[in-house]
Amino acid sequence: MHQNRTAWKAAVPCLLTALCLARGAEGDILFKDSFEQRLAALNTLVVWEDDADGNGFNDLRNRDQRLNADAAGEQRTPAVAVAANGDFVVAWADGPRLDGEFSVFIRGFRADGSERFPTLDVSGSAGPRPTPDIAMTPAGDFVVVWADDRDGNGFGQIRAKGYTASGSQRFSRSPVNNLDAGDQIDPVVAIADDGTFVVAWVDDQDNDKLYDISARRFNANGSPQLSQFFIRASRGLESQPALAMGPDGDFVVAWRDDNDLNFFGQIRATAFDANGTERFDNLTLNNVGRGDQYLPAVAMGPDGSFVATWIDRGEQVMVRAFQADGTPKFPDQVANPFRYTPHSLPDIDLADDGSFVVVWQFLGPTGLWRLRGQVFEPDGTASDDFLVEPGRLGDQRAPAVVIR
Repeated sequence: MHQNRTAWKAAVPCLLTALCLARGAEGDILFKDSFEQRLAALNTLVVWEDDADGNGFNDLRNRDQRLNADAAGEQRTPAVAVAANGDFVVAWADGPRLDGEFSVFIRGFRADGSERFPTLDVSGSAGPRPTPDIAMTPAGDFVVVWADDRDGNGFGQIRAKGYTASGSQRFSRSPVNNLDAGDQIDPVVAIADDGTFVVAWVDDQDNDKLYDISARRFNANGSPQLSQFFIRASRGLESQPALAMGPDGDFVVAWRDDNDLNFFGQIRATAFDANGTERFDNLTLNNVGRGDQYLPAVAMGPDGSFVATWIDRGEQVMVRAFQADGTPKFPDQVANPFRYTPHSLPDIDLADDGSFVVVWQFLGPTGLWRLRGQVFEPDGTASDDFLVEPGRLGDQRAPAVVIR
């Protein structure tokens, strides 16, 4: 569900590389030395839901460690953001408690994997579907967003809370949407170097199940710069927002679009300059439109160029790169070599040199969900794909990726 979950990151030494090695159950290296070196050079970190003991309750992991300190209960929908020095913070939904409610938790880590700050409860009781997201400046200040239904009326509201790099509160829990009619769900957040940030979410203020994508920009202290606005003037059935921002505040919003209501979505995007001027509108990212396209994720570079990934008809993970003005750099590329099995929940991040990493979950031959990834060069050529998790038992789901 997640979108791009970070702003642009500066390159740092590989102190804690989550994907420097990928090995099979017997320890065989699954990619060539040159690919291993390329992946290590990108300094890639992936976190995911992990049910290694098969008990139906997920922990959160990267390749080196369990990320949730308390193993009780269920840990879901992780999101990760990283600072320029390699420190990172993980956000997730924790629960359900006896009342069925979840809370949004965060935990901070140094680049070497040691704890920077302990687990913090961001939201309190947030309802059954908080789906948190997180974005971080190069200095390490960060913002967490989630959908909040603490009153249990079935209508979510979007909330945000800001923190310093040390985990201290920068601004308190604040409303994001200024129009609270109907259901507001699935928020995503992106942040500029100066701490200003944008939140996008799914908006059904008419309560007619014809969802739209709304967005709103905020100052670094959490105060709004303007009222919420619809990303697309022609409203209809839009869902699954993804959001990415450059260091100066330029941003792009992507979503699944089914305005003709034929149940086959296309991936659209609209981009804005830092001053709010629209750079392009309702751009179709997929050049192959057969079947259903869904679950987009995006990442943006410092020059405003961006990359996108999404699922095509349930069995293909697609990628494509674009110039800042929306001009494609190359046609759709298929990331996954194994088709004819379900693939889902892709995520993507972009390096300074234009290369990028895509990760996703797929249903393996044993009936368990596994994680794979692919590294792409700036021209769209790909290396061998790799297994993310090191031959662990149980399901692995919902990967989130950042390049540090």
